[in-house]
Amino acid sequence: GCVGPGLGVRILCMNQSSPVESEEEIRAKITALIASTEPETEFGVVVPPIRSVGVQGDNRTYQHCAILLPPTLPPSEHHLAAARRLAHTVPNAIRAINRVLISLSHASSPACAAMTPRLSDITPARADTLRQADSVIDTLLQKHNLYGSIWQFPVVLLPVSFSGDAGAESIVLRPVDSVEAMTAEASQLPPSFCEEARVDITAITGIDAVFYDLTPKPPGTIEFE
Repeated sequence: GCVGPGLGVRILCMNQSSPVESEEEIRAKITALIASTEPETEFGVVVPPIRSVGVQGDNRTYQHCAILLPPTLPPSEHHLAAARRLAHTVPNAIRAINRVLISLSHASSPACAAMTPRLSDITPARADTLRQADSVIDTLLQKHNLYGSIWQFPVVLLPVSFSGDAGAESIVLRPVDSVEAMTAEASQLPPSFCEEARVDITAITGIDAVFYDLTPKPPGTIEFE
C-alpha cells in the first residue's frame, strides 16, 4: 500500500474541521456578485469547511472554496461558461474565497444536503479510492479524444461528504492548460464528459459528490493542496 508523492498530494487530509467564518455573509456576497455579473444565470452556493492554498495579490493564501450548484444536471454549456467567468471574478472580489468549483453531482434544487467533514489521514483505502477515480478519468479522456489536449489533470480526494454520510467523500476534477506552469487556465470539459464522469465516479464506493475546479492560476494553484 505505498503512496507516491504524486498521488499523496491529491489526497486531502483533515485533523480538524475548518469552520467558515461569516459563512452567510460570504454566500450573500457571492450570490450578489453572480446577480450583478451573470444576471441571466442562477446558481446555488455552498462554502465547504475546508481550506486550500491559493495566491491572491502578492500573497499566498489559505482560504475556502466556493461551490456553485447549477439549477439542473448535468450543467449546461451556458452554466459551465458562466462558472468559468465567475472563477475569475469571485476570488478577485471576495478574499475569503480562492477557488471556484461547479458541482457535477448536486443541483441547487433540491438544496445540497448538509456538508459533513471527515477527519482523515492518508490510508491505503483512501489511496485505492482515488486510484479508481483517476482510472475513470483516464478512460474517459481516451474515449473523448482529450488525452493529448489537456496539459495536466489532477484528480483530488476531498474529505467532505455532501450526502450527510460521515464516511463518504468527494472527488474534485482539476484539468488545466498551461505552458510554463507559472499561470494556468482550467481546461474546458464538454458536458457529456462531465456527466459520464459523474455517473462513473459516484458509482465508486465511498464517493457521493463530484466537482469541477474552474479556478485559474492565480488565484488558485494547479494542484488542489
